[in-house]
Amino acid sequence: MSNKFNSSKLALIIMSALYLKGGHVHAGDLKLNAGVTSNAVFQQIESDSVGNRDLSTLTIEPNLTAVFRGANFTGSFNGTATHLERDNNDLSTKNNYAEYNYNANWAIVDRLFNLQASGNSRYLNTNTANYLVSDFLVNSEDLAETRTNRIAAVSNIAGSGLVAGTGSFSYTDVRTDETALTNTNRLNNETLAFVAALRNGDQARTYVWTLNGNYSDTDRSRVELGSFESENATGYIDKQVYRNWALRLTGQHESHTFIGNDSSLANERSFDSYGAGVTYRQSRGRSVSLTMNKASSSNAANDGDTFAGVAVEWAFTPRTQLAASFGKRFYGDSANVQFTHAAKHLRTSISYSEDVRNFSQLLADPEVLGVFVCPDGSAGIFDCFQPGSLNYIPQAGEQIVQIIDDNNAIEDSVILRKGGDLEIGYQSRKLMVAFYAKYINDNYLAQERQRETRTVGIKSSYNIGVFTSLTADLSFADIERESVTQESGTSENMKLKLGVTHKLTRRFDITSDISYTDQNGEIGSSRLGSNFTNKQISFGVSYRY
Repeated sequence: MSNKFNSSKLALIIMSALYLKGGHVHAGDLKLNAGVTSNAVFQQIESDSVGNRDLSTLTIEPNLTAVFRGANFTGSFNGTATHLERDNNDLSTKNNYAEYNYNANWAIVDRLFNLQASGNSRYLNTNTANYLVSDFLVNSEDLAETRTNRIAAVSNIAGSGLVAGTGSFSYTDVRTDETALTNTNRLNNETLAFVAALRNGDQARTYVWTLNGNYSDTDRSRVELGSFESENATGYIDKQVYRNWALRLTGQHESHTFIGNDSSLANERSFDSYGAGVTYRQSRGRSVSLTMNKASSSNAANDGDTFAGVAVEWAFTPRTQLAASFGKRFYGDSANVQFTHAAKHLRTSISYSEDVRNFSQLLADPEVLGVFVCPDGSAGIFDCFQPGSLNYIPQAGEQIVQIIDDNNAIEDSVILRKGGDLEIGYQSRKLMVAFYAKYINDNYLAQERQRETRTVGIKSSYNIGVFTSLTADLSFADIERESVTQESGTSENMKLKLGVTHKLTRRFDITSDISYTDQNGEIGSSRLGSNFTNKQISFGVSYRY
């Protein structure tokens, strides 16, 4: 696969054209919000590598948010520029960072065919050992500007007939600049992807069936890594035989191929299976299936195996749902679980998944299973809310967010990721509390290395009165890396931040916060090394136009 055009410019051109088209066909509502924040920051850093440092920093952050809502077009843009002026005992420096994100959706044929564009430019941490402890003020040399742009055509088939489903075709471009310390220009690629999901329509009576498939091709030739092709397909059909009981036929196909530029270094992981069993279906959204399956695998350890498969889809109430599947894939036993619960003030999400992807796909098209809905450009969850429905669809200018980002590497290796996530959010008129625990195991395919990241933390906000609020953010991360070709070891990271915000007027706020960062480990490679502490206090003002 080779694409010779600049996708960043293409995405912006298409978004502009969609905006003009949407505004021309139907009148809409354009809302603009702008503001500026300035902070004076004082730091004390103690490091085994560079000794002790005292720093003072002035930050200025103007921001702009634009949201357009029309009859057949919605779009949003959020941009923030950060200017830093820093002084220490030796020298003074100035740095500038610009970040943005955009989303656009044009309903060409309502509920049948949509054209979408999305993208962002962010400064991301490239050192996985410094997860949680790298930002514009600490370990800033770890940050690399990463740009993603995605264009997609999406089609939906209504479920009132015999067939219902969705399908999408997308093009994604991901590029990363070098950092101040190392050459991390390993994300410079393009991906074409096709995703389809079909199922029986509402008119089906004695048959229930689904068919899901996806295909992606990532061209990594610009960084001399060749291509990465991935294809997956799963399906089943249930035939009712007696009341709530049905016979099931099921099958799955999986193939992942990554090829070197000279076409001689090819690695493939593949797995196919077929089986039969029974299903108990109480109603739509409430079913349990058990099947016996025969495997054909590229892995000799499970090639020819006969194994049991279990699939559960159960809506206990309209606000509590469980979906789970257990079986085998090319690497052995596999599982996927998702549990969600939504009450008036409490929302819970528990998930576990296993998938083969590269980091470009994880950055450009992440699977978000968060419990909070936030406005574009929000600095954290304290400006967010919890929807009462499990099937809430974000409006223009909104996005569902996870409480904390994953520890993604900025490179384009192919990994088998096994990850579990727990998020619990509570929100009332005065109090917001969010607890999270996350586990990620990244196994690099065709490489002798893996990384485990365990994270736990809590965020909270309390409104003392109409004008004053307190915030707290505490997080811990334990990173363990095993490698034959790279340094192995662990890193234990912690970050604590306490803050207070007071509204002087409807548009003018003053803020103050203190924070403490601590790292102890063996695999740090930044200027501060792998053992350091950072004590920080800041005073700031913000104004909204």
